[in-house]
Amino acid sequence: MNRRSIGILVAVFGIAIVVSGPAFGTVTVLTPGDLDFSQGFGFDPDMPPPIGSNVAGPTGFGSGSFWSDVQGSANGGPRDYTAVRLLPNDIFGVDNVTIGQLSEISYWTKNNDLNLIDWQLKIYTEGDSNWYGHRFNFTRPENADNDWHLWSTDTNLVDSMYDKNAGAYMSVPVGYDLDAIQADYGDKNILFMDIIAGFATNSPAVDSNLDGITLTLVDGSSVTADLEAAGAGVPEPASVIVWSLLGGSWIGLGVYRRRRRGRFTERATPWSEESRTAIHQIIERGNRG
Repeated sequence: MNRRSIGILVAVFGIAIVVSGPAFGTVTVLTPGDLDFSQGFGFDPDMPPPIGSNVAGPTGFGSGSFWSDVQGSANGGPRDYTAVRLLPNDIFGVDNVTIGQLSEISYWTKNNDLNLIDWQLKIYTEGDSNWYGHRFNFTRPENADNDWHLWSTDTNLVDSMYDKNAGAYMSVPVGYDLDAIQADYGDKNILFMDIIAGFATNSPAVDSNLDGITLTLVDGSSVTADLEAAGAGVPEPASVIVWSLLGGSWIGLGVYRRRRRGRFTERATPWSEESRTAIHQIIERGNRG
């Protein structure tokens, strides 16, 4: 076997490690068409998904973002809300993620009309027969201008809590935050999380862009979603994987080993068709070189 062939095999092996599970600091590029839950990111099926926008994201997040496009039935519009739905267990490739395993959730917004509401984070725990157990609504961001701003569970407090089994809202202590939720509900599995623009019913309009969603677990692993409009600064699959090879392959290997020793159970996930195609393209380019 010649040196070039060995190099190709090492490259492919590195790709296998990268795509088998998210590495520490993994960045996933998503367009609205990718919100199909294949990577753990989707949308609330009761309403249309967010719209791809050519409004550039915050620094480091490409030339596009997602836009709310919520007219609100309170204004006579047909669309009350839209939501990016996150399944942490599928995002991290594990069986379950508990409230106690969360370290931080953050996202960027650019509210284009400061008179309107912004994107809000909601966390849902698993329930029994009533769909979900508890819902934790965090405070809605309030931008001071029309620029991009970062919002985080490190600073945003819980605005309201709902007990689905009791069918009632619960009292929210002053200063109740993610740490407090973990103290009270840390062993509860997360069903999903929504970053939602608008109210479920009788919503006002929402005119805000969203980007840079980051989930971080207490073991240090994290996944960031770079939200892009289709064709707006989105790298080709092969480019993403080559970039991963430059700095991510051995990180991925470390993650694999660490996760094997840790409390998470790996879930086998087949390679996507895009990943397979990208691998073949790399090998073909190597053969032609």
